Parts: sequence; C-alpha cells; structure tokens
Amino acid sequence: STLAAPTPAATPSAAPASAAVPDTLPYDVPDFVGRAAERRRIAAVAAAERSTGIRLVAIDGIGGSGKTALAVRAANEAAAHFPDGRLYVDFAGFTPGQAPAQPGTVVDLLLRMLGVPADRIPDDPDLRIAQWRREIADRALVVVFDNVLHTAQIRPLLPPSPRVLTIVTSRSALLDLDGAVSLSLAELSPAESRRLLDHTVGEDRVAAEPEAAARLAALCDHLPLALRIASARLRNRPRWTLAYLAGRLEDQSGRLAELNAAARSVEATLRSSYDAMDEWSRTALRILALHPGRSLDAHATAALLECALPMAERTLEYLLDTRFLQDLGVGEYGFHDLVKAFASGLSEAKTEADDRAAFRRLVGYYRAATDAACRVVFSGWRPLAGTEAAFDGVVPRWDTEDAALAWFDRERPALIRTVPRAVAAELPKQAVALGRNTVFYLNLRGLFEDYHQVARDALAGARLLDDPALLELCLSNLAVASWKLGRLEEGVALAREGLDAAARTGDLAAEAGCRGSLGLLLTTLGRWPEALPHVERSIELNRASGHLREAAESWTVLSTINENRGRTEAAVDAAREAGRIGRESGSVDVEIAALADEAAAWLNRDGAQWPGDDDGDRTETEVTAETAAEDEAAAEKSVTEDTNADTNADKTAAVADTHDPHPGPSAHDLAEAIRCLDRATDLADESRLPANIAVVLAYTGLVRQLQGHADAAADLADRALRLVDTGGSPVRQAAVANIIGRLRYHAGQYRSALEAFESADRKASAIGFRVEAARARAGAARCRRALAAEQDARPDT
Repeated sequence: STLAAPTPAATPSAAPASAAVPDTLPYDVPDFVGRAAERRRIAAVAAAERSTGIRLVAIDGIGGSGKTALAVRAANEAAAHFPDGRLYVDFAGFTPGQAPAQPGTVVDLLLRMLGVPADRIPDDPDLRIAQWRREIADRALVVVFDNVLHTAQIRPLLPPSPRVLTIVTSRSALLDLDGAVSLSLAELSPAESRRLLDHTVGEDRVAAEPEAAARLAALCDHLPLALRIASARLRNRPRWTLAYLAGRLEDQSGRLAELNAAARSVEATLRSSYDAMDEWSRTALRILALHPGRSLDAHATAALLECALPMAERTLEYLLDTRFLQDLGVGEYGFHDLVKAFASGLSEAKTEADDRAAFRRLVGYYRAATDAACRVVFSGWRPLAGTEAAFDGVVPRWDTEDAALAWFDRERPALIRTVPRAVAAELPKQAVALGRNTVFYLNLRGLFEDYHQVARDALAGARLLDDPALLELCLSNLAVASWKLGRLEEGVALAREGLDAAARTGDLAAEAGCRGSLGLLLTTLGRWPEALPHVERSIELNRASGHLREAAESWTVLSTINENRGRTEAAVDAAREAGRIGRESGSVDVEIAALADEAAAWLNRDGAQWPGDDDGDRTETEVTAETAAEDEAAAEKSVTEDTNADTNADKTAAVADTHDPHPGPSAHDLAEAIRCLDRATDLADESRLPANIAVVLAYTGLVRQLQGHADAAADLADRALRLVDTGGSPVRQAAVANIIGRLRYHAGQYRSALEAFESADRKASAIGFRVEAARARAGAARCRRALAAEQDARPDT
C-alpha cells in the first residue's frame, strides 16, 4: 500500500448469505487531499450506464504516492452505486518479507468475505474462481485489489459483470490490463502538499513558516508518504521548526534516513520495489543515478550501460513502468529526488570500478555528441586536436540547427555538471574538450554565468596537464567570459597569462586569440593606447592564419577605439572592413556588430574627442568625466518633480536646445547611420546574439527620435531594454542605457533620460567601464541642468 493506510480489517469468518453487507475496506484517512481529477474519472466509471463489459480502474504510481488512499476514498464515494458490499484485498506485491499473494489463495478470502461457508468453497483453485464469478454475478460490489505486482495475480479474479467496480493499484503500470481506465499518480501539487501539512502538522505552525513549509514539501518530492513521515516527526518534536527539519533534509545523502518513522520508511518502500526487479534493472537503476542531469535519454543511457540503443530504450521504459523514473517528455526520463537518493546509495566499494567505467563512457559520449552538435550549429567549428574521444557508441543526429540547439538546451544541466566531475574523475583532457564545446553553446544563448563556471572548471582541468596550448585555450575562454560578466580586471589577468602560454608554444593562432581578448578588455577599461597594439597584432595574425571571423571581431574593437578617440573616418573604415569580412565569411553576428559600430561612429562624430597622442596620461574618459563634473557643479540643486504643474512648451523647447549634450549628426552622417542600421535590421532575424540586436534597436530608436518619430523611437527603446536585460552582458547593458538616455533627452523627457543615464552609470562603474560611466555622468549632469532650467521656465502659480 502507498499512503501508509492502516492494515486492512481482519477477514470476517464464514457467515451465512443473509449476513450484513460486507465491507472490508481499510479506514478512509480523514486528511486525504488532492487527486480531484482522478476521483472524477473513477466516479464517472462508477456512474456510467452499461449493461455489458467490465468497470475497471487501474491506478499506478511510485511507492508512497497515495494509491491505496485514493482507491479507498474512491470506493467509499462510489458506494451508493454498489450497495451489495465493498471488498478489499492486499496482494502483497511489494511488501517486504511477504510473498505476493496468488489467485487461488485470494479467491478463498474473497468468497469468505461474501459469507460463503468454508464447506462450500472447493479445494480446486479453478473451481473456486468459477464459484467467485457465480457469487458476484448478481451483486453490485466495489472490489479493491491493492498492491498488485503484475497482471497475472489478478486476471483470473477480475469480475466480468458490469455491476462490479474493480479498482486495482500497483507500483508498476499494468499495461496488459485490457479494458481498464488507467490513472498514473504524479506527486501532489505544492498547494496540495501545503494542505496536507496543514492537516498533519497544524495550520498555525505551517502559517508561521510558509517558505519553510514549501521547501519541506519540495524536499519530500511532494510525495504523500514522505510528507506524512515528516509531519509525524514534527508532531513528536514540538520544539523543531519546519525550517530545522527542512535543513536536515537538505543533505541528499542523509535524506532517506530522516524520512523514517516507526514502521514507515520511504527507503523501505523503495527497497521493496527495487527487490522485485531483475538483476539487469537493479544494476541499471544504480548506474543511471550517476547521470548528473535533470533528464536523460536513450543515447546517454546506452553509453552508461554499454548497451545497444534499443536495449537502453527498453530499460528506460521498464523503469518508467515500475515508477522509478518519471516521464519528462517524449524520449526524456528523470528521477524523483528521493528515488535518486535511494539509487545513488546503491553504489558501494564493490561497484566502484563499474561505476567509474560507466561515468567515463558518459563523458566520452557527451564529448562526441557535443562535437556533432557544434558541427551543425557553428559554422567553421573545428574539433580540438589531441583530445579525441574514445567513444564508439551512437550519438544523436540532427538535421537542423534548431534541433541541435534543442538538444543542447535539454542537456545543459548535465553538460555543466559533467565538466567538473570529469576533472575530479581524472579525465582532464575530456573535461577541457567538453567545456570548450559547451561554452560555444552557452555564449550563443547568453548564459554568461554558466559560461564562466564551465570555463573555470575546464581551466582547472587544463592546469592538471602539461599542455600550454590547452592552458591557453582555457585561459582565453575564461577571459572572454569575464568580459561578458564585466569582470574586466580578472579578464585582463587571464588574457595575459594566456598570452604567456601561447608564447611558450609558438602558436600564432593562439597568440592572436589572446591578443584579441586582451585588446577587447583593455578597450572596455578605457586603456586604449595599451589596447591598440594588441588589437592590431591580433588582426595581423588572424589574417595570416585564415581565421576570418576572429580578424573581423578585432576590426570591430579597432573601430571602437577610433570612435572613442574621435577619429570618425578611421572608425568607419575599421567597421567596414569588419563588415566585409563578416559578410564574406558568413558571420552574420559579426556583420551586425560592425554595422552598429559604423552607425555609432556617424552618430557620435560630434562627441567628446581624444585628447591627443601627446597627452597619453589623459584619456578621453578622464576628459569626459571632467566635463561631467563641470556640468554637475553648474547644475542647480536636485529638481523636485511636479507632475501637476503646467509646462511652458516654448521654454521647454528652448531648454532642450540649450542643454543638448549631442546637438545631432549632420544630414550626411544621419543618412549613413540609417543605411547601416537598416542593413543590420534586415539581418536581425539571422542573429543569435540578442545583445547585438539590442544595440541596433537602441541606435535605430535614437535615429527615429532625431527624425521626429517619437512613438516609433519609444517602442524601439523599450524593445532594446527588454532584450539587453534578458540576454546582454553588463557591458552591453551600460552602452544601451546610455543610448536610451540620449534618445529620451532628445525627446525632452529629461527625468526619464536621467534615470537611464544613472542606470548606465551604475552598471558601468560597477565593472570599471570608464568611458560609458563618464558618458553617463555627463548625460546625467546635462539632464539635471535641463530639469533645473525647465523648472525655472514654469509660469508662476
């Protein structure tokens, strides 16, 4: 039985046929919760008008999911339709220490429950079954066959009469039970778990700790048996808080031991189901628990079990039917946390070698599968030499990029967790290769925290190897991840270490990558004289080695340097070269970035200028910051917003003219920017980097505002902010916020513009992005001046 219902009432002794209506159901737990949909289905079967056929409901679910409690509750609810009695038999299919009941034995019990005298019950099992069918032919009964191991136990006993409702429960799905309405019990919902805790622990205690109650329910997998055991512990320990017990359950290795009370135990319930399986299935359950992800499929299973794909599929389906696994979707399977804790505990010293070999196969599979997926998704992707996987199993095939990306999406948790475990398992080369493949995908999806974590774990593997090339690769990947998260000084240190490693190998392509990363990081920090030689050398080396995309990326950095130095023509030339290479090499995102850079150069022609080559100690950032400080000093004290006051439109327009930080590009420059942005917009559907599109949208919004299309500009600004907030790095977020600040300033929305500039300042200052921080402060100062002048322009009231 499943919900820890009490032992069924003793079987009545033989009685005459005229005895009272038989009722051998266990008691109906008063605090039953949930299962409304299942109860409606059973009620519909009970109430249906029919003259032939059987009324049969089969309930399956993991041990402890409440099957018995549901069957008893539903039988009682259906009693009005079946006035001649309610019969219950526990078939002991999964009861520790008991052999499963056989049909011949059970039919004797059933006949006695109906009051058939012992001397009228035949000795021959077949005759007993025939008599059972005769006895129930004209009776309206509810019969519950509980805790059934397999269909063979009950098939001879199934009442053929439509006047009998039969409810069967089993931990396994009884797929060969013809004519049955099948109900598979999932875990309770969070709300249902809360109601059960209210009943069993007490509403006051639960209401006092709602978050702890929710966590406790989750740690119990929302499984009724586990929740009842946890509740019993809390009732018997009134000084314990729910949070305290939840804390004890946090440790997965000890969770099952905590969920143990008197004769009830989650572990014992699972153990009885485990013992009922064959040896292959028991071994498979233990080994599959080594999988680090949320879900697993047949390919990963085949690798872990070292079996053919069809055998892997059959094994997964069997474990699903026995409810050790959950169905997470077509071809996807997963563990309940409590089941995984149980299965993980099956590993011991004598299984260590087999477990280690299984994990090595899984790492080899993921390396081979990510190789295959990267070939589909990333044009120009090359396998990492010297780390080839010794995997001779089957990997998935994908016909489209979307299909390969969907696989990456599904496997992401497993891939992220496999890399450090591979390092710990003394598989550093495979960890490096798998980490490299995974960060390609994580970068594409904008999952920069995960990118940084995987790159860091891969670097830990590389440091175990005497291989400067792999060390350089991992350092370079982590440096880029640091840039994306705004950890700029960390990135500089990593890129410099990578450059040293590249120098030891004499690998010019590796040197190009490190110099490109270092140049990007130094440029973002505003250290342009220091960045420039690295960027130029990166372009030279990438061009020589035929790495066109990487060369184009460095051209975009060079464009940024020149734009920040006020060298518009040089910035435009560099951006156009980057765009040309991106276009010819099929690198759409590089082309989009280059077009955005060229548009920025045209739109910012009249911005702050580089202080001059002979003034190397003073950067444009410092000059812009000085300007901002002067503007702040000149601005009047903070303006108090008065939304109810009227505004003099003419004076407000004059304020905008007086305090505009960017008077606006010339007609020629505006036309050039529009040309670039229109082309970038045309390419947007092919882009997979949302941060690049956010920059394009923001600049397009600025252009639309300059053209007088305020509504379109506002819509573009909103879209840019949403996109960069969900898929952009702090670097991009700061840049986009500054562009939006300019847009709103030109719209005369000074307070909204001030908010954007202040947001940009916070983001940029937090990561050391000096130029954007200075631009933000300058813009904010001008907004304050405009607000002060606007306040002065209001008519007296």
